[in-house]
Amino acid sequence: YTLQCTGTSGSAQQSRTVTVSTTPTGSCGTNQPDGFVQITDRHFLTNPEAGWSGPYSNPDLFSIDPDHTSAPSGDDSVGRHKYPVDFTHDSATGVIRYDISQAPSDIYVCLWIKLSDNWQFSIAQQKAIRVLDDSDALGSTPFTFRPDFYSDPYFQWSGFVSGDGAEVFSHPLNPNLEQVVKITGDWALVEMRLKFESSPGGSNGEFHMWVDNTKTHQYTDIQWISASAQRRWSSVSWDPNWGQEGEFVSQEMYQYIDRWYVSGN
Repeated sequence: YTLQCTGTSGSAQQSRTVTVSTTPTGSCGTNQPDGFVQITDRHFLTNPEAGWSGPYSNPDLFSIDPDHTSAPSGDDSVGRHKYPVDFTHDSATGVIRYDISQAPSDIYVCLWIKLSDNWQFSIAQQKAIRVLDDSDALGSTPFTFRPDFYSDPYFQWSGFVSGDGAEVFSHPLNPNLEQVVKITGDWALVEMRLKFESSPGGSNGEFHMWVDNTKTHQYTDIQWISASAQRRWSSVSWDPNWGQEGEFVSQEMYQYIDRWYVSGN
């Protein structure tokens, strides 16, 4: 369905119509590029699962929810990250991670994700997942994926170029094709393709994203990392921090992931 948003500034008024999507059903994604090879396909049936490590930092916050009957992939169990009352920006999260042994320069990520219906939006960062490059010495995290507040309880999933430890050139990757607005408590099928620039210091890296089978993002002019860093995606992690100094979670809330598929080339 559609949502009509109207803003007023002085005597000027502007309206915009955006799509509020409903959750599709079925398996993970239809937009994997040709020739990509599966790296991992986690269904959150148990913990740990093959190739995955963690949870780290605060393991009590990550769990397998075995009775989540709304899970769109068809499996009853999902991964769940808890944010207890008084959780804040410097609270440790229950991080899980998959390290990619033969790190590709071009990667496809597909997952089902949702926020609990009582989600408390932060005015600052509220990262969901990270995709790391192969520059461990720099502690580099070129890409983060996160919910961007729209109008409570509406929001949209988006990305962020985070830069790296040697040279930071961070900026948001906002939707530049279509806007798909979600509501808290609803699942979203999110697909992403991240491609490194073809040469050190180049600016032809790519980011493509689909939400519920609608393409929302297409960037082909990204410099993901500094010229000195390795241009390889080495791991994916669920590291869902939240908030800024002075903000606290007021009631227990959750992020959920149901199935997480990664492939590369």
